Parts: sequence; structure tokens; C-alpha cells
Amino acid sequence: MTETTQHQEDDEDFSSAADEHLSIARQLLDAHRMHVDKIMETLRVEMDSMRDFEHKIMNDKKLSEEEVLTYFESIGLCLDQRTSSGEVLQDELDRIAGTTTTDSRNGGE
Repeated sequence: MTETTQHQEDDEDFSSAADEHLSIARQLLDAHRMHVDKIMETLRVEMDSMRDFEHKIMNDKKLSEEEVLTYFESIGLCLDQRTSSGEVLQDELDRIAGTTTTDSRNGGE
């Protein structure tokens, strides 16, 4: 093999690895962006709920059991949504990591 041929192969390997890294980076960014968007959406709902409940406390000075339980349940639902969003992100990270691990073991195939 000539030195020029070896350099060409090295360049192709480097280019292929760089393309793979860019693809992985895009997947990571997309997954993270979707997660943050979902968390922000949940936080907006949660902040509105908290503001409305605080307004009731300040203005009404007393609340019914139903109002308190409704607020309690809304906190739980928001927590569940954040937990679910985290699980979705973790699944996506695991998928990406599994893909890269498999690709690396197969010589980048």
C-alpha cells in the first residue's frame, strides 16, 4: 500500500467518524430539546396552578377540602409528567448509546 493510499483511507475513516459524531450530537440535541420543551410546558401549567391557588388563599382566606385536594392532585400530576419526561429522555439516551456502542463494535457499520 502506498503512503498516498494510506492517507486517503485515514482521511475517509476520519470523515466517517466525524459524520457519526455529528449525527450523534444532533440526536442528543434533539432529544434534550424535546425534554426541555416538555418540562417548560409542564412548568407553565404548574406555575399557573400555583398562582391561581395562591390567589385563592390570599383573597378567600379559607378553602374547601375539594379545592385543597384538587391543588394537591395537580401537583402530583405535574410531578408525574416531569418524571415521565425524564424517563423518555433516558430511554432516548439509552437508545443513542446502544446505537453508538453497537456501531463501534461493528467497526462503524
